[in-house]
Amino acid sequence: MPKAKKHLWFVLLVLIGLSTVEGQDSRIVREVVHANSLEDTVTKENADRNVSVYLPPGYDRSGSKRYPVIYLLHGIGDTDETWTRPWSKANPEYGSIKEVMDRGISEKKWGEMIVV
Repeated sequence: MPKAKKHLWFVLLVLIGLSTVEGQDSRIVREVVHANSLEDTVTKENADRNVSVYLPPGYDRSGSKRYPVIYLLHGIGDTDETWTRPWSKANPEYGSIKEVMDRGISEKKWGEMIVV
């Protein structure tokens, strides 16, 4: 195979690979985490906590890529779902954390990251 044709195939394969990663959607994963430190407390809180995690586009195919992580605290009266619902019905452009992160990444305001 001529050298130019090999380069063309290489470029084509790279572009296909990039479009596959870029085409993946971000997602919110919700898991239950057990906190031993909350067992048998005076307040009798449940030791099982729901945790929502935003994973950026292409996360599942990123292999060993490392991402920065931001930890959001919802406050004592709220739950993890506070960040996953739209924040304001009057101002829907604010959206949920997934919408805000996706928009910021696509507009190059910030890079990909994981949000817990």
